Amino acid sequence: MAESLPLLLLILAAFTALFAALARRRPFATLAGVLMLLLVHEMLLRWTANFLHVGPLIVTGLSLWKDGALLGLGAVWLVRAWPGRRAAQGAPAFIRQNLAGLAFGVAAVVGVLRILTSSDRLAAVFAFRDYYEPVILLFVARSFLPTRQQLQRLLTCWLVTLAALAALGTWQTLLWSAEDYVRWGFGPAISDLGVPPLELGGRLILRGPSTLSGPNELGMHLVLGMLALAQLAFSANRTQHWAIAALGAWLGVALAVTYSRGDILAFPIGLAVILLARRLKKAPLAAPALIGQAVMLLALALATVRSGLWGFMQDTAENLEQDYHVQDSSEALAYLVEHPGGVDLGTVGPRIGAFFPAPVDVAFHIEGSVFQIAFELGIYGLLVWIAFLAICLRQAWRAWAVARTPEMELTAATAVAGWIGSVVVFLFIPLMQSLTMMAWMWFFLGYTVQPWRSEAVGHGSTEA
Repeated sequence: MAESLPLLLLILAAFTALFAALARRRPFATLAGVLMLLLVHEMLLRWTANFLHVGPLIVTGLSLWKDGALLGLGAVWLVRAWPGRRAAQGAPAFIRQNLAGLAFGVAAVVGVLRILTSSDRLAAVFAFRDYYEPVILLFVARSFLPTRQQLQRLLTCWLVTLAALAALGTWQTLLWSAEDYVRWGFGPAISDLGVPPLELGGRLILRGPSTLSGPNELGMHLVLGMLALAQLAFSANRTQHWAIAALGAWLGVALAVTYSRGDILAFPIGLAVILLARRLKKAPLAAPALIGQAVMLLALALATVRSGLWGFMQDTAENLEQDYHVQDSSEALAYLVEHPGGVDLGTVGPRIGAFFPAPVDVAFHIEGSVFQIAFELGIYGLLVWIAFLAICLRQAWRAWAVARTPEMELTAATAVAGWIGSVVVFLFIPLMQSLTMMAWMWFFLGYTVQPWRSEAVGHGSTEA
């Protein structure tokens, strides 16, 4: 890869310039297009490699569109936002207005220092990209404000697309064989290509990734969609309640079919956050909305039991010490107690294997994203990240409390409940290395943290 770096950097620069030019003319439309395209990015790359039979260098070059898109969006945001930053009067006012940005700046400094001290700086740069690049959308979403109609269109397209992704993922898991994955251009049905097998009840189940990087990512996307529907139910009319319940039930069934235990637990946790927020706001818990949410939970529970996963989860709960996720986490905790500085950035598996197949310099193997951060950035780096996220969630919770439109309540609920629910996922699954997943999560959080700004202008936009 090192010998191809000049060419890849040139391709990255071209994509960055292209998306920066688009974002200058149509900021939110470009942002929305990038978010939607990310949902099919992995599938398009698989088809490019397997149907067109192009080499890995070309596939890698094409994959840089997403990095160029985020960098281009970030560049336009920086140009637009910088004059306002300089106009802030006095240090206290500047800190209040930019607390999340300052916390992220500290986290970024920690990451840069870890790159400089890493034994493998190229791998460290890729690791830095995994953690930090998607956060660009937190700041972009706060600046590229849509009209209310634009936001409605994006949310509608997102939910419809999730329904289609759920259908494909369910079809793959229930009906595809290993030969079908090859025939449909997805490549070999192996874990390294996002099709992890699961042996359950004497059956070998190939867990379909849909158009994404794997079933765990698909499951978390479905969780976000279900949480959005759960919140939307509180502002829906009678006809919409039926549609919301039906779509939510379908996403719940598809979520169970991902066989992702963490994702399945994330939805009820997130739903509890939504109901708690309603109580604290003294907002009514309308019966039709609660019935729709109960339908989602029931569909998820029945499908989980029917799949056989419920029994597997019970066995795991009764024998936690034998679960490999728990074993890995226990070993990681013991190591971090003795070595709070962790290991070099870019040397933790399995994340490093996404860029360097069969790496020989893996310092530690741990799947949970929280532990990966602790190992690669040190305990102090993890604490900075936790502080940064806590600041963002606190701002989002306050914004949720004063949200005045269904769209703002939906984005706030998806952001806050989604992030809180995802904690159980990030503890055991390396989903923070999924740029698509994190891009959507940071987008929802970023758009939420300043709702008074967008609502004050009626969801105004600078687009022509």
